[in-house]
Amino acid sequence: MNENNELKLLVQKQGRLLKMYSILFIFMSSSLLIGAKVAVNNFDHISVKRLALVDENGTERLILATNDKLLQVNGEVVERRSGANGLILKNEHGDEIGGMIALNDGTKAVMLDDYSEYGATERAGIFVLPNGSSGIIVKDPKGKVRVKLGVDQNMYSVLNLNDGQSTPQINGSVSEDGLIDWIQK
Repeated sequence: MNENNELKLLVQKQGRLLKMYSILFIFMSSSLLIGAKVAVNNFDHISVKRLALVDENGTERLILATNDKLLQVNGEVVERRSGANGLILKNEHGDEIGGMIALNDGTKAVMLDDYSEYGATERAGIFVLPNGSSGIIVKDPKGKVRVKLGVDQNMYSVLNLNDGQSTPQINGSVSEDGLIDWIQK
């Protein structure tokens, strides 16, 4: 019986040591976790050629890109006349619906596109062309230019109001010297 008591005391002593080590382990682990810093990614500079934000279906909806040469219109991928650099907006089908871009040919534009029963067209926009002209253009759903307001390559202020065939009905211009030319059909 004496051996049983000694064995019992030894087990109790080891049990107390195990409890003490367990408590110490929990305390040390908690201290490390509480004192640990959460990793935060801060970037001063990120370099990418193309960044696409996608919707819940994986469809690209907003693009930030350089030299983006392809665009999707009515589900068909076509090549641009020049690479686009900037922000490109897309609809739920991935078709381009507008953007704020600078083309590699020197054109700069903010455009809104439209898809209607008449097809795809650039509907409204602000542009600056390499030849020095700039302005605002508004098209109807058929893609016909109806209003153009701007400055042409000769530095004339111009206003064109067109009919449904893009035929000018009212044209006005003012030269740098203040000469007015006004034509109404």
